[in-house]
Amino acid sequence: MSFQRLNLVILQIWNFAKIMNYLPMMKQFISLTAVMLLVCSVLHCQQSKFPQNYFVSPINKAFQPSGTFGEIRSNHFHSGLDLRIGGVVGEPVYAVADGYVSRIKVSGYGGGKIVYITHPNGFKSVYMHLNNFCGKIAEWVEKYQYTNHTFDLDVDLKSDLLPVRSGDLIANAGNTGGSGGPHLHFELRYASNDKTINPLLFGYYMKDKTAPTIRDIRIYPFGENTTINGKNEVLSLNAPKPRRNPKQKKAALPRPMSDTIKIAGKFYLGIYTTDASDGSTGNNGVYRVLLTVDNKLVYSYQDTAFMFEETRAANAMIDYPLYINKRTPYLLSRVLKGHNAGLCKAHRDGGYIYFTDNQVHTITYTVTDFADNIATRTFFVKAEEQKPSGSPRQKPQTRYIPIAYYLPYSYNKGDFGFEMAENTIYENDYIDLTTAYPGNTKLLSTIYTLKLVNSDLPPHKTFQVKIRIPDRYRNMKDKLLVVSTWGKQMFAQTSRVEKGFVVGDVRTFGSFAIAMDTTAPRATAGNFSSTKPFKGNTLTFKVSDNLSGVSYYHCYVNGNWTLAEFDGKTSSLSVDAKNLKAGNNSIRLVIGDSKNNEATYEWTVRKS
Repeated sequence: MSFQRLNLVILQIWNFAKIMNYLPMMKQFISLTAVMLLVCSVLHCQQSKFPQNYFVSPINKAFQPSGTFGEIRSNHFHSGLDLRIGGVVGEPVYAVADGYVSRIKVSGYGGGKIVYITHPNGFKSVYMHLNNFCGKIAEWVEKYQYTNHTFDLDVDLKSDLLPVRSGDLIANAGNTGGSGGPHLHFELRYASNDKTINPLLFGYYMKDKTAPTIRDIRIYPFGENTTINGKNEVLSLNAPKPRRNPKQKKAALPRPMSDTIKIAGKFYLGIYTTDASDGSTGNNGVYRVLLTVDNKLVYSYQDTAFMFEETRAANAMIDYPLYINKRTPYLLSRVLKGHNAGLCKAHRDGGYIYFTDNQVHTITYTVTDFADNIATRTFFVKAEEQKPSGSPRQKPQTRYIPIAYYLPYSYNKGDFGFEMAENTIYENDYIDLTTAYPGNTKLLSTIYTLKLVNSDLPPHKTFQVKIRIPDRYRNMKDKLLVVSTWGKQMFAQTSRVEKGFVVGDVRTFGSFAIAMDTTAPRATAGNFSSTKPFKGNTLTFKVSDNLSGVSYYHCYVNGNWTLAEFDGKTSSLSVDAKNLKAGNNSIRLVIGDSKNNEATYEWTVRKS
């Protein structure tokens, strides 16, 4: 529904109520509608900031997104639209406006094969998970890869090298990188700073008559002294019914919840809501969420634009432990002090709610999609007197390290240290630092465990841990790295050696130690055998590494360096069979890891 249409509908309802003498009943409706009008007017102003109908569609198919802008994903917001292409690779992809190819990136991970086009109106379009490039772009990429003997690349290009016109064929959509299926990931950004913007703000049409679904609302106690219906625990308004016991004639029903929830103390809310559009799934993200208390706006979420350095703040916006366990992103109304993403805003008291008047209060969630289809949920809360607090909290233990979220922090003591930039955590907290003897013989140092005392959230920024190299391993320092440990499992961290320490760049709290990698990666034949003629179109190899990860690889066919494409999803390399000649072909694969452990594998392949 457009802003103008919404105004007209409200006016018609008001006139009907006036005629029927229902005006007293309209007060609550009009108060909430005023909030909706305000937000719709903001949307109208936002859309006017962006050129309408300047950009053409990047594909010939209708916009049917399998993923929408701003959706909560693991450790990030979704930065564009995932457009359906019919479940198969090969859909043509077109430049959405005049401009020039300003960057090309190729990787077996992340966005896979990517094209960036800068446009003269100050915006940039981005196309990810491409199956292949087309025309002069394909020629440039192949020349670069063969000249530099590399599959991976990430290159900025000058404006006169690869110009494009609106509607030019630039690629075919695919499933490269971290894609979970064939689709086109499409973005529009500001060219000056790469701030990514919801593409729908540029006038793209997406057929949508389906309102969002509010799947659940949860009420969270703020602290130990808050009670919700007499208990200091989270209350779900849509708690699932218990499973039927086959020994009982009837399923035991949950105790019915009172229409009015009784709360003593400060609390906050979380909502699990999803959306669908015509031809899309029902699990897409929504465009806007409003939370009002007694018709006053407390919290709002709207996915318009964000900077990529904000993206991990997605973890702070949701019930993170629940998301890790259930993959259901409950959007929380509270906004932490160090939260830096502009997609959400607390309009009162940080999004926390506190009543002291023993009265009944009205709480409403209003959820809309980009087409202004609306879903609402209202419930009532009665304030109760909060009981006096019990025994005071114990003072932090001496091993706890106080951390202010807005300041950098450096800790160095003995054989261990860590360094954090400002805003690595979201609120003031304590670091609990403990040590343990390495029961795993592959660990070469003490295990150091870092965790926050008052929060389950991962860090917002990468920080550094450093562990002193034991004397007996100093002559092997080039093979050492920091690993995070989980039971008997080890996970390599990006590492380097500095002044007698192994320094690791880490993005989680947890347990860390030093390990050694002296084992080269392995490679095996995928779809071919030296004893049978090869008849396929692509020669594949399976590759793996024990710890630090495959870092480089070079494939030689009959002595000539030949492009091998890496797929991170399947840990495989593929070579186009057009590089093979009829008869016997010698294949040599040199593969190494980030600690320069290298191995060479050779095969003979007979092409019929």
